[in-house]
Amino acid sequence: MNRQKNYLKIRYFNFVLIPIPSWKGEDDIRGFNHVEEIFKSLNLPMIKCLRKKEKFKQSNLNKQERKKIKQKIEVIDGELLQNKNVLIVDDVMTTGSTINAAIELLAQYQPKNIKVLVLARKCRKNKK
Repeated sequence: MNRQKNYLKIRYFNFVLIPIPSWKGEDDIRGFNHVEEIFKSLNLPMIKCLRKKEKFKQSNLNKQERKKIKQKIEVIDGELLQNKNVLIVDDVMTTGSTINAAIELLAQYQPKNIKVLVLARKCRKNKK
C-alpha cells in the first residue's frame, strides 16, 4: 500500500484534492466523511468545495434522474480553484454521473487542470 500511496503523492504533488461529497447528515451520523478519510493519507491540500443540496442515494436514482445530478450538487468557495490543478476523488464510480457533474461545476471556476481519481469502478451487468 505504501508504494501506491507514494506513487500518488508524487504523481499529484501539485494538485488540490476535491472529495465527492456525502450528505452532511450521513457524515454527522458516522462522525466523518469516508472519502476525505480515504484520501487524507496522501497529505495533499484538500478543498471541500462540493456539497449535496439534498439527501439522495445515487443507487436509488434511475438513468433520467442521474442525468440531473448536477442540480443536486453545489460549489462553495469555487474561486479557490482558479489556476489550480484539481484532483476530484471518490471511492466508487458507478455510472460516472456524479464525477461528470463535478467536472462541469468546477470547470466554471477556471482551474488549470482537472483530473479524477477513484478507488473502484462498478461494472454494470449487461441486460439481455
